[in-house]
Amino acid sequence: MALKGKNRGVDLFGGSAPTTTVVPPLSEKDEALLHELIQVAREERRGALSEDNLRRRHKDLHFRLRTRFSTLAGALGEALKLEVGSPLTRKLVLDELLTRYATGAPVTLEGLVRDVPRLANALIRELGGMDAAWKELGIRPDLALRDRRVPDDQLFGQVLDLAGTVSGFGTEEELAAVSPFLREAVRWRFGGFGAFRKGLAEWLSGQPLLYLVWGRNVLSRQLLAEVTTTGRGVKGRLLSDVTRMRAAWKCTGCPRPAFLWSDGSLVPIDPEEVPFVSFSSAAVNGGQKVSGSRRTGRPLCLVSLDDREGVLAMATRRGLLKLMSLSQVRRVRKDGLPVIRLGEGDEVSAAAVLGPGVKRVVIVTRQGRGVAFAREAWKMASRLSMGHVRLRGTDGGAEALEVVGLAEGEDLALLGRNGFLLRVRADEVPVRKGASLGRLLWRTPVVGAAACSDTTGLLLGTRKGRLLACSGADVPGRSAQCKGVHGVRLDGDDAPEVLRQV
Repeated sequence: MALKGKNRGVDLFGGSAPTTTVVPPLSEKDEALLHELIQVAREERRGALSEDNLRRRHKDLHFRLRTRFSTLAGALGEALKLEVGSPLTRKLVLDELLTRYATGAPVTLEGLVRDVPRLANALIRELGGMDAAWKELGIRPDLALRDRRVPDDQLFGQVLDLAGTVSGFGTEEELAAVSPFLREAVRWRFGGFGAFRKGLAEWLSGQPLLYLVWGRNVLSRQLLAEVTTTGRGVKGRLLSDVTRMRAAWKCTGCPRPAFLWSDGSLVPIDPEEVPFVSFSSAAVNGGQKVSGSRRTGRPLCLVSLDDREGVLAMATRRGLLKLMSLSQVRRVRKDGLPVIRLGEGDEVSAAAVLGPGVKRVVIVTRQGRGVAFAREAWKMASRLSMGHVRLRGTDGGAEALEVVGLAEGEDLALLGRNGFLLRVRADEVPVRKGASLGRLLWRTPVVGAAACSDTTGLLLGTRKGRLLACSGADVPGRSAQCKGVHGVRLDGDDAPEVLRQV
């Protein structure tokens, strides 16, 4: 006979069975009430949860519990389930592991035992261990043990080290084949590889980069942040991918770079085709370099085709100096754009882009001579002109080595063949209006020149691919023809090649 007031269904054997009653979940208000009861149990002495003690000491709480749960025993049962929780099933354990893995933090059994012993116990009971759980979830156990919350700068830098170029990893699978961990770090941070590549391109647009020319006009890029400022007089760090370094230029936010070549033409560069090198990439990037151009001659200056305010200064082997506004450079084809008319047998031997803050342009020769021309006396030329004679004595081989722009408060730094640095005070460089032999600034043969101040840095590079950066304040100002100070320590078969302001 059916019990009065009970709905009965049919069991597996055809008999009647009680219908399961669905218990509604606790509301936030109910949970807050139960937490209040749990707090009383934690703070007060033993026996505080008996009916009489609770009614006497916490009359309002007792009344609310009876109103909501009918009896104190029912309320205590719900509080116990809230505190201890329901038994963890296999699915709940796996779901909890996935939730923890999604945070990017390492997930270890030791950590579970420390933080959630109930979950660790269920994991062992249901799955036997962490490795089995990760295998069922399709996640490599070694990746779950590592912290995938890699900062963006570090993540982008590590991918560039492995890929060489931005387009080196065309798909997520290519990245996973080289570094499964980085693939997981990219997934955690960006969700997908497409979003990662977009973020990488945006990040690179604001990063100071070094464009390096080495070997037979081979071109590479490097993050300038990798060249940490140390001090002068040391060897620097070795770029083992780079041999016979010839030149280096700093570039920031330069989406359309171009090189001025010694034949007087501006040739655009496709940044996507220029690989990255680093101090730790020898085993990966070797052989992935691409040539900047098949042109004859050599690149002399890096130019941003988006720069409309700069002035392109070019000095030729025969002593001509041409100053041309970059606003005249409009359409540059792939095969180049001539920006100077050269006489027979002449070529551009030095060039630089002068910013709006430059007050004087200085021509420096390999023999250590220098001469300056004030901005007020500059004669701007058209794109197809030859320029004006500004350096005499070039018939004896004293052609220009560097063209340097000096702003207010900047001095001229010279790098000698012996690895020494000489910072010549700006007033030691003579200012002329017409052609000049210049003044002998240093008796040491010069291999590089750059602007220098106490607030900027100097980048030095050697033929074997060593780079170091030091503060301009570490190089004391001297008069012309002084000895100078140690700049870079050289091996017996190495030689200094590059000096740039950074």
